[in-house]
Amino acid sequence: MSNVYFKIHPDMELYIQDGDPLIDSYEVWSQLFETNENIDEFFANRYIKYEYHPD
Repeated sequence: MSNVYFKIHPDMELYIQDGDPLIDSYEVWSQLFETNENIDEFFANRYIKYEYHPD
């Protein structure tokens, strides 16, 4: 059995439905990544550097 460790990161993603009626349903997915980066480096490289900040 392998050793698996989990850490809770304080940031999260949130998606809000646009309010229009659904055609079929919502799609939910999860992503699993393997990296040599620590959690803060991974989060910054994967998410923070692509944040959209409208004017």
